[in-house]
Amino acid sequence: MRKKTSLPLLGIIRESDAFPGTADQPDTVYKDLRRTVRIFLEDSEGKFGFVLFPKRPGFDQDYIGTLGGGLHGSETHEEGLRREVREEIGCEIDGIVELGVIREFGVSPVSDRAEKHGAESVCYYARVKGEKGTPSYDEKEAAGNARPIWLTLGEALRVFSDQIPGHSRHRGFLLIEAVKKMKSDWRYFFRGRKITVMGLGVLGRGVGDVTFLAEQGANLTVTDLKTAEHLAPSLRKLKKFSNISYVLGEHRLEDFARADMVLKSGGVPLDSLYIAEARAHGVPVEMGESLFRKLSPATVIGVTGTRGKSTVTNLIFEILKADKRSVFLGGNVKGVATLPLLSKTKKGDIVVMELDSWRLQGFGDAHVSPQISVFTNFMRDHLNYYKGDDALYFSDKANIYRYQITDDLLVTNNATKKLIASKHFDVRGKIETVRGATIPSNWKVGIAGEHNRENVAYAVTVARACGVADAVIKKVVATWGGLPGRLESLGMKKGVLFVNDTNATTPDAVCVALDTFEKYKGKIILLGGGADKKLDYSEYTRSVASAVKHLILFRGAASEKIIAHCGTRTISVTVVDSMRDAMVEAKRHMKRGDLVLLSPGAASFGVFKNEYDRGDQFVAAVKRIG
Repeated sequence: MRKKTSLPLLGIIRESDAFPGTADQPDTVYKDLRRTVRIFLEDSEGKFGFVLFPKRPGFDQDYIGTLGGGLHGSETHEEGLRREVREEIGCEIDGIVELGVIREFGVSPVSDRAEKHGAESVCYYARVKGEKGTPSYDEKEAAGNARPIWLTLGEALRVFSDQIPGHSRHRGFLLIEAVKKMKSDWRYFFRGRKITVMGLGVLGRGVGDVTFLAEQGANLTVTDLKTAEHLAPSLRKLKKFSNISYVLGEHRLEDFARADMVLKSGGVPLDSLYIAEARAHGVPVEMGESLFRKLSPATVIGVTGTRGKSTVTNLIFEILKADKRSVFLGGNVKGVATLPLLSKTKKGDIVVMELDSWRLQGFGDAHVSPQISVFTNFMRDHLNYYKGDDALYFSDKANIYRYQITDDLLVTNNATKKLIASKHFDVRGKIETVRGATIPSNWKVGIAGEHNRENVAYAVTVARACGVADAVIKKVVATWGGLPGRLESLGMKKGVLFVNDTNATTPDAVCVALDTFEKYKGKIILLGGGADKKLDYSEYTRSVASAVKHLILFRGAASEKIIAHCGTRTISVTVVDSMRDAMVEAKRHMKRGDLVLLSPGAASFGVFKNEYDRGDQFVAAVKRIG
């Protein structure tokens, strides 16, 4: 939005021109400065003009008269200043006071103190006051009042919004402090910023983040490799925003090089040339969860691990909610965007986040960790993404605790604690390990599976650390029945039990499911397989051979690998192309007393949109059974 000011913008030098190419003065700082000027001109409704000069003798006079780009053709200094303010800041200027001190500054230092402080000083000019809508200043008085005062950066921060000794009649904003404020206050952080959002998706998280950013006044470019047709449900929800442009079906390098910030979604390739392009141009790359952690005063509880993180995250949330805490869910939760929680949370609130390795990349880049962290376990997974490198996978996971400080807490088990020590990743905060005795033996646990007792122990330990009484914890642990898609019982149909375990995307998780239903050994019809994550299926096929009556595999590279691992084992196998075909096969083989278990042990892509789609189709098919 372009707004007219009723007072002069006395002059701004673009500091990237004043200090060209210096590594310690990245261009993003100057983008922030220019954006700050625009925002505060809008906020102050034209009541203030600004001048900020870093000190370096010998400025070319063109830089004095304009924002830094030099004059175009036969432009006067006034014309150049008007043009650049219009182009760079989006404001129209009613009047310009040409101050003699500005011209003098271009050829020699104003004072010995300025020379002494050099590039680490800020030249502070008194603002010229006036009424909104009328240029009520007097040019001679304005010129007389605009005496330069040289301050170090530390001094400059101390005088923000305060009277300056010897110049008590002048007040106003100091730009360097304004930038600092914007970097720590989310209400200023996004407004007016050119943000490229990499990945919109259809699960709701992308739409939530984009909606929030658009509402905060950011200028957005949303780019996704999916086409408009695939993204139609998400695009419909964003129709009302005029400050969003779209690049769909492709990414463009210029959208990453010219942005003020890139917000990337999870799963962007480690070697993405688009992310590399942004970083090469000094553009910060953020992720929603870690950016929330940087900007919010709320306490973040983060949960990661190859298995169990969803269960632990949600059980912690349920316990804190039962204790009447102000608590929110965030992270890798279906349909939940984390950034919008900035407008809902305050100091004292708690946000419980499920954090997979992809989202923890953002924490590593931002050098932050949750104040309370849970690391459930570490097993081989996502080796297709990490190109077989377990060390890279663990390194991303380790960001859950890597940047904790002394008073922070990490909750884990003995095996993971030993693994952390073997990787030489120091734990700076407190560390607490769960044991069998964490849950009293007389407590009832509402979720099935021996492995879930450890998951409950993590949640109990965190709840106690938050000061929740055992009586509250015990009640929730006894009554909470778990999550959809994780050993979720769909009930009996014609004497057959149906269980939805669609979130079991590793071979280890399938083995745990088969152990949980040991009483059905030899009576299990297993629906599994799909896309490959470069995982080993040796133990999987041994467990399947001893427990499964018939194996139904969804077509994909993982299914081919499973069949190859079966070798000479006598396992009855059918390969199908859809959930409909899978259920036809299941009905053909099942009889009263059997268990039909969807526990894939592989990724969903190819046959399904994602694991949620796979589970939803299974649930719908079971409901249709008469």
